Amino acid sequence: MKRFVKKYFIPNEENEYVPHIMRRASIGALSFLALLIFFGGILNVVVIKETSLLSAVIPKSLVELANNNRLQNKVNTLSQSEPLVLAAQKKADDMAAKGYFAHTSPDGKSPWHWFKEAGYDFQYAGENLAINFVDSVDVDSAWMNSPGHRLNILNGKFTEVGIATAKGYYNGRETIFVVQMFGKPLRTSATRFAKEVFKPQVVQAKTSTTTPTTTPKTFPKPALKPLVATTSTTTLQKTTKPPRVLGETDTYIEAEVALEDIVQGSEVAQGQEQITQTNEVSFPLEMLASPKKTIQIIYLVLGGFVLIALMLMIGIELRKQHPKYIGLGISLLILISFLAFIFRAVLFPEVIVL
Repeated sequence: MKRFVKKYFIPNEENEYVPHIMRRASIGALSFLALLIFFGGILNVVVIKETSLLSAVIPKSLVELANNNRLQNKVNTLSQSEPLVLAAQKKADDMAAKGYFAHTSPDGKSPWHWFKEAGYDFQYAGENLAINFVDSVDVDSAWMNSPGHRLNILNGKFTEVGIATAKGYYNGRETIFVVQMFGKPLRTSATRFAKEVFKPQVVQAKTSTTTPTTTPKTFPKPALKPLVATTSTTTLQKTTKPPRVLGETDTYIEAEVALEDIVQGSEVAQGQEQITQTNEVSFPLEMLASPKKTIQIIYLVLGGFVLIALMLMIGIELRKQHPKYIGLGISLLILISFLAFIFRAVLFPEVIVL
């Protein structure tokens, strides 16, 4: 290993003070590699935008990024909720179909409409939106740099999250809509089950086709029937009473709930506060979800090796230096820097959040 490092990176007598990484063959190979990385990054962007990887990778990556932000700020992490994913998908599809980008739809549907559509009863709820993106890190950074969106991501009252994407057109340009929905459930699944179990039941007597010869026997009413009916009435009155809104903005709403609902939902909240990390994304999928970051890291490593070799060549005695090879190294660094700039500036427009 030492021999390899000395041969390829350190100018010395054995390599005639020209590290092999600075030779023409190596410079040509590294230049080709830099171009290959560039076009590979473009292909990565196309694959994400044109395949199901968009909906499979980006949401998971955004959940992980949100939880990392919360952990850094000592806030309980979020678990992914299927009803919230459904609500987010309905909102994303609606924006893509109608070509709008707003918390309230053109026909007057508020963000909380989609929670109801997905059957998600909430005590707290929030919504973040974004368009014009491919890289998940860009979206998370844009939200965290916006005070209102940051409040939602770091809001300790939320225990669940759902994220979805959809492709559509906005202002005449094709774009990707992403919806991030937060919530704390108002009722547990046990409460919903109780609502189904304790529905009022009506028992109808069977009609007889023959004329009875004796006085028909009278059966007593089941003792459970009055109890079930009474329990049903009480339960339905408590659970179906609409919550009173205590505070609401475009992106956040808080509802007042009955004491028994808070008690029933407390076990869910406590359990979710114990979660430390959810929806982890594998390394290959993380690279796909963050093409800009991935390409930047690759170019940084590649350019770093070239820069180290150049500094070592320039640091030796002037009479032992080879200006021609130094010039080739500088040209390679310029090429790498140029490709990295073009990849970042052209393929990744500024993310718009709302």
